[in-house]
Amino acid sequence: MAHVELSLSGAFVPQARTPAEAEFVPSVDRWTSTVASAAEPCLVIDTSTTILAISASCSDLFGLGKPVEAIGQSLGAALRLIDFTAGAGELDETDVEKIPPLLAIRSERLARGLLRVVPNPDEPPLTVDAITTPLLDGDRVAHVELSLSGAFVPQARTPAEAEFVPNLDRWTATVAAATEPCLVIDATATILAISAPCSELFGLGKPAEVIGQQLSTALRLVDFTENGRELDESDVDMIPPLLAIRSERLARGLLRVVPAPGEPPLTVDAITTPLHDGDRVAGTLTFFSGVR
Repeated sequence: MAHVELSLSGAFVPQARTPAEAEFVPSVDRWTSTVASAAEPCLVIDTSTTILAISASCSDLFGLGKPVEAIGQSLGAALRLIDFTAGAGELDETDVEKIPPLLAIRSERLARGLLRVVPNPDEPPLTVDAITTPLLDGDRVAHVELSLSGAFVPQARTPAEAEFVPNLDRWTATVAAATEPCLVIDATATILAISAPCSELFGLGKPAEVIGQQLSTALRLVDFTENGRELDESDVDMIPPLLAIRSERLARGLLRVVPAPGEPPLTVDAITTPLHDGDRVAGTLTFFSGVR
């Protein structure tokens, strides 16, 4: 795993790439480029915990100055991490290793937790909810992506240039070519983009055939009873991708899905971040990991 990252127009259909074309843009580079221009607070680190990409809103949230100034720094050194005691003591090395971005590197699994950070020396502590997903380079974890919702340095865009590519479109294009199981839905729960590994995980066929379907229709969701009964509408509304739309906050939970009729149910861990269009939630990005 090389990095970790932890999230439109319903008519947007990302152009499919052949395997040969996809090789020209490594998966991690796509994530770092998307994160660098994202509207959401998020960042990407590599397995040495070096910051490879950070969104402007994330850099501002943590008081790190311009994003380009944070690139290349160790995450633990860049963030002023403190504990949750009244004395707000600085986190020691063993506790720093347990924060979601670093935990996801060691565990090679999704991670979520609270962080307490001092943005600037004269400011009060800030508590943030952090979700993290490992990003793959082949079959190894190469990076992790955190949503707070050689070193590749993404090219900075001016505000005018960024306007040419809507925020949600950048996420859908990246997800469509991702090697991690993930998908993007819009605010109506319509699937806008799904990675090939995600489509395969859920037995949905070719990704192009899934685009435009309602998430709850595409997935065969069942409950955790012995008989695995189909989820009713009220329970479907509580799954992380849909809950994050209503709550406008990060969400995590377990799903039980039947990949194909006659096959045993599959339990997956789902972690979701809202995606924004201006000041409104336009959709969600969800990463999935099978539970062994």
